[in-house]
Amino acid sequence: MRTLIWSGMLAGFLGLMFAAMDQAQGAVRICGERAKMVQMLKTKYKEAPRAIGVSATGKSTLEIYTNKKGSWTALQTKTSGMACIVGAGHSWQLLSPILPKT
Repeated sequence: MRTLIWSGMLAGFLGLMFAAMDQAQGAVRICGERAKMVQMLKTKYKEAPRAIGVSATGKSTLEIYTNKKGSWTALQTKTSGMACIVGAGHSWQLLSPILPKT
């Protein structure tokens, strides 16, 4: 129960933080060495990697981590190895791709 309350409080805090980031340039992000950030997502939130993509410039990757309960985190990692949480939330759903008819 205590974990659920803390998780809810953290999710709420992150939600507010990311809403504020949309409005303010140079806002503070939660960042750290990638290996430590991945370990934190694994142990604290039971999240595992589900998707990854490389930016158009090739200077960063974006990874999506999720857990069975639907929480998700978007982690951006620079070529330096520094990783920052750029989004987080709940109710993650994996959709089947809709392919165009040929």
